[in-house]
Amino acid sequence: EKSEKMAMTRLRSISPRLLSHPRRFFNDKSRIDRLLRPNELSPSALDLEEIDVDLYVAPQSILWAPAGGVGVFGGQVIGQALHAASLTSQDHDFELHSMHAYFLRPGNVNHPIVYTVKRTRDGRSFLSRTIEATQRGKVIFECAASFHKREECGINHSPTMPNVPPPEELEEFDSERLVKSLLKRSYNTKFEEDFMRKAAILQAIDKPFAIDVRWVGKNLASPSPSEPRSLVWMKTSKTLPNNPHLHRAVAAAFSDFFLIATACKPHGIGFPSPKIEVLASLDHSMWFHSPFRADEWLLVDINSPMLSSSRALSFGNIFTRDGNLAVSCAQEGLLRFRKEEDFVV
Repeated sequence: EKSEKMAMTRLRSISPRLLSHPRRFFNDKSRIDRLLRPNELSPSALDLEEIDVDLYVAPQSILWAPAGGVGVFGGQVIGQALHAASLTSQDHDFELHSMHAYFLRPGNVNHPIVYTVKRTRDGRSFLSRTIEATQRGKVIFECAASFHKREECGINHSPTMPNVPPPEELEEFDSERLVKSLLKRSYNTKFEEDFMRKAAILQAIDKPFAIDVRWVGKNLASPSPSEPRSLVWMKTSKTLPNNPHLHRAVAAAFSDFFLIATACKPHGIGFPSPKIEVLASLDHSMWFHSPFRADEWLLVDINSPMLSSSRALSFGNIFTRDGNLAVSCAQEGLLRFRKEEDFVV
């Protein structure tokens, strides 16, 4: 709470004119190392402003909530937290290799998020960081991240990438068209107004991150029951800076898009759907194995082996186009469905 008060005090000291013009504020040359798209006029969803040593803030102007969510998109919070942690590492030989996070409270898109980074340990081979995200004096998110100085090893093994069509042969995912079709399906529910609001938010889902998505097979919106597995190609629409830390932060945001929603597939519930009452991340872990670029095609392979007690568990592997396993991830999320009697036939 003390660090958040300090952050807000410093934030208020920034010229109100700058805060009222976030494009100008985030395009400041002195802040270029903290920006995801330093040459763009609009701020990125992962941009941070340094308030003090190891203290960063994400203004509410860049925060957003996805359809079916209960607060700020979890992937955005994870990405910002890892971005903050990487800014405390001055040695570029150290690469993020793992992170473990808990979502404690829903983030509020109407208030800035303050990130406090604790330098837990700086060793010869590993760096450890603890990141705490707060809003209005309350902790909403905690994360432990570890950085490793890359080592050469002659003994390696990894899984084989699934044999799927290349992204160029697949249809580009059209979120706007999906929203319109889902709105038509939602007209027979009592929750039309609520679902329309959430669907409108979904329409902007690719704007903060500007991502290209190509589904292998049916996308998550399909109401047909199927195995709890998703295969999807993803990348950013625009070229990112040559900063490996930023590419990992973006991949962390990517990983939160479809993990829990994949658990809906065996039950014939598309995502998004008015049948879903709550979909929220509880905890999230990631392991970074090899170099990659988030602005080049990545194949995300997701499997959800369990849904019980309103908690869904999903695992994911992220492969580079040439078949290297770049990232592994696991997530548990809260998944609540509305009762059948809540729907009008």
